[in-house]
Amino acid sequence: MGCETRQIQLDDGTTGTMMVCSRGQRGERCSVGLCGKDSVALCDYPVERDGKPATCDSPMCERHRHPVPGAVDTDWCEGHWNFEQRQRAKVAEEAS
Repeated sequence: MGCETRQIQLDDGTTGTMMVCSRGQRGERCSVGLCGKDSVALCDYPVERDGKPATCDSPMCERHRHPVPGAVDTDWCEGHWNFEQRQRAKVAEEAS
Protein backbone atom coordinates (compact mmCIF):
# COMPACT_ATOMS: atom_id res chain seq x y z
CA MET A 1 0.00 0.00 0.00
CA GLY A 2 2.83 2.45 0.76
CA CYS A 3 2.11 5.88 2.25
CA GLU A 4 -0.72 8.34 1.79
CA THR A 5 -1.40 11.86 3.01
CA ARG A 6 -4.56 12.57 5.02
CA GLN A 7 -6.08 15.83 6.23
CA ILE A 8 -7.27 15.77 9.86
CA GLN A 9 -9.22 18.19 12.04
CA LEU A 10 -7.19 19.18 15.13
CA ASP A 11 -8.64 19.94 18.58
CA ASP A 12 -8.07 23.70 18.15
CA GLY A 13 -10.20 23.73 14.98
CA THR A 14 -7.33 23.95 12.52
CA THR A 15 -6.56 21.40 9.84
CA GLY A 16 -3.42 19.32 9.92
CA THR A 17 -1.75 16.90 7.55
CA MET A 18 -0.51 13.46 8.50
CA MET A 19 1.20 10.62 6.65
CA VAL A 20 -0.21 7.12 7.05
CA CYS A 21 2.08 4.28 5.97
CA SER A 22 1.52 0.54 5.96
CA ARG A 23 2.53 -2.60 4.15
CA GLY A 24 -1.12 -3.27 3.29
CA GLN A 25 -3.52 -5.81 4.65
CA ARG A 26 -2.39 -9.39 4.69
CA GLY A 27 -4.79 -11.70 2.90
CA GLU A 28 -6.29 -14.75 4.50
CA ARG A 29 -4.19 -17.90 4.68
CA CYS A 30 -5.20 -21.48 3.90
CA SER A 31 -6.86 -23.11 6.91
CA VAL A 32 -5.58 -26.64 6.21
CA GLY A 33 -3.07 -27.73 8.84
CA LEU A 34 0.17 -25.79 8.63
CA CYS A 35 -0.21 -24.93 4.94
CA GLY A 36 -0.34 -21.15 5.37
CA LYS A 37 -0.39 -20.37 1.62
CA ASP A 38 -2.48 -17.46 0.33
CA SER A 39 -6.19 -18.21 0.16
CA VAL A 40 -7.79 -18.19 -3.30
CA ALA A 41 -11.33 -19.22 -2.29
CA LEU A 42 -13.66 -19.83 0.65
CA CYS A 43 -15.39 -23.16 1.28
CA ASP A 44 -18.96 -23.26 -0.07
CA TYR A 45 -20.05 -26.34 1.92
CA PRO A 46 -23.55 -25.75 3.34
CA VAL A 47 -23.69 -25.45 7.12
CA GLU A 48 -26.02 -23.93 9.68
CA ARG A 49 -25.03 -20.93 11.81
CA ASP A 50 -27.34 -19.64 14.52
CA GLY A 51 -30.15 -21.69 13.00
CA LYS A 52 -29.72 -20.09 9.57
CA PRO A 53 -28.29 -21.56 6.35
CA ALA A 54 -24.70 -20.48 5.70
CA THR A 55 -21.48 -21.79 4.19
CA CYS A 56 -18.31 -23.06 5.87
CA ASP A 57 -16.19 -20.13 4.57
CA SER A 58 -12.84 -21.71 5.53
CA PRO A 59 -10.08 -20.09 3.46
CA MET A 60 -8.40 -22.46 0.97
CA CYS A 61 -5.28 -22.27 -1.18
CA GLU A 62 -5.26 -23.57 -4.76
CA ARG A 63 -3.86 -26.95 -3.67
CA HIS A 64 -6.46 -27.59 -0.94
CA ARG A 65 -9.58 -26.35 -2.75
CA HIS A 66 -11.78 -29.04 -4.27
CA PRO A 67 -14.11 -27.94 -7.10
CA VAL A 68 -17.50 -29.64 -6.76
CA PRO A 69 -18.27 -31.59 -9.97
CA GLY A 70 -21.30 -30.22 -11.78
CA ALA A 71 -21.47 -27.06 -9.66
CA VAL A 72 -20.31 -23.75 -11.09
CA ASP A 73 -17.88 -21.73 -8.95
CA THR A 74 -18.37 -24.03 -5.95
CA ASP A 75 -15.43 -25.36 -3.93
CA TRP A 76 -15.18 -27.37 -0.73
CA CYS A 77 -12.38 -27.38 1.82
CA GLU A 78 -10.30 -30.48 2.41
CA GLY A 79 -12.31 -31.54 5.49
CA HIS A 80 -15.72 -31.25 3.84
CA TRP A 81 -14.46 -32.88 0.62
CA ASN A 82 -13.16 -35.88 2.60
CA PHE A 83 -16.40 -36.03 4.62
CA GLU A 84 -18.50 -36.17 1.45
CA GLN A 85 -16.24 -38.83 -0.08
CA ARG A 86 -16.69 -41.02 3.03
CA GLN A 87 -20.47 -40.45 2.97
CA ARG A 88 -20.69 -41.43 -0.72
CA ALA A 89 -18.57 -44.53 -0.15
CA LYS A 90 -20.82 -45.49 2.78
CA VAL A 91 -23.99 -45.07 0.66
CA ALA A 92 -22.44 -47.10 -2.18
CA GLU A 93 -21.44 -49.86 0.25
CA GLU A 94 -24.94 -50.02 1.76
CA ALA A 95 -26.48 -50.19 -1.72
CA SER A 96 -24.43 -53.22 -2.73
